[in-house]
Amino acid sequence: MRIVAAFLLLTVFGALAFFLTFTSSWGSLLMLHTAANDGAAVVEEPAPTLDWEGKYAVAVNQPIVLRSAPFAAAQTVGFLHKGERVALQGCDASGLWCRTEAGAWLVSYRVGTLPEGLPTLQGVSVQAAPTQTPLLPTPAPALLLPTPTQAPAIRLLPTPTPVSTALPQAIVSEAANLRAGPGTTYAIVGSANFGESLSLVGQSADGQWYQTGSGVWIAAFLLRELPGGLPIADAPADQPGVEGGQMAEPDATSDVSSATEILGTTAAPAEAGMQGAGRVP
Repeated sequence: MRIVAAFLLLTVFGALAFFLTFTSSWGSLLMLHTAANDGAAVVEEPAPTLDWEGKYAVAVNQPIVLRSAPFAAAQTVGFLHKGERVALQGCDASGLWCRTEAGAWLVSYRVGTLPEGLPTLQGVSVQAAPTQTPLLPTPAPALLLPTPTQAPAIRLLPTPTPVSTALPQAIVSEAANLRAGPGTTYAIVGSANFGESLSLVGQSADGQWYQTGSGVWIAAFLLRELPGGLPIADAPADQPGVEGGQMAEPDATSDVSSATEILGTTAAPAEAGMQGAGRVP
C-alpha cells in the first residue's frame, strides 16, 4: 500500500514539473514572436514640413501661454516653447496682444521682432483682468451691551474753612476775686486761682476790667498774656452788690485796687466795712 502511494505521489510531481517547463518555454517563445511582429509594424513617418512662406511668422523667445481672448485672465488654450515659430494674423491697436492663425492670443513681448506689415486687427477690445473682490469674513454680530445710566454729576463744593469758636484766653497771675461788674462796688461772685486759664469775651471802656465767658469780671492787672482787640462790654445795669448784709459805700469808685482784688490782702479803709469771712470784697 505504501509503495502504491509513493508511486502516485511521484507521478503527480513529475506531471507538474513537465507542465511548468512546457508552459514557460512556449510563453517565452510567444512573447518574442509578438515583439518581433510589433517592431516590424512600427514605421516612422516623416514630420510634415511647415510652409512659412507668405505668412507673418515669428520665433518664440520664451515659453508663452496661449489664451482664448486678449486678457490675462482668459482661458488657457495652449503653450508655445522657446525656439518654436508661430504664424500671426495681426495684433490689436496697442500692439500688446497678437492673434495666431489658429485663433489663440499671445502677448507680443514674448516673441521676437514682429514682422513688417503685420495687420492691425480692428474691433478688438483688450479686456482688463477682472478684479476679484476678496471674501472678507462675516463679522460676528456685535454684542449689545446695556446703555449705562449716567450718574448725576456731583458738584464738589470747596471745604469751608473752619471758623475758630475758641474764646481768647488769659492766665490768672494771682488768686483773685471775680465780681458781678467792672468795679469794686460790684459784689464778689467767685474767685480765680493762680495759674487758672480764663476765657475772655470783652473789656471795660477804660481797659481795667475784663469780662469772662461766664459773664463775671476780673481786674486786668491780675491777668497775664492778655489778648488784644476784645470788644467793649456793657456793665450790668443793676445796683452794686451787697456783701455780708451791708451796702458798699456809695462814693466808692471803680478804680482797681490791688488791696481789694487780691485774695488774702487787707482791704482799703473805704471798703473795710465790706469784709466778711476772711475775704477781701
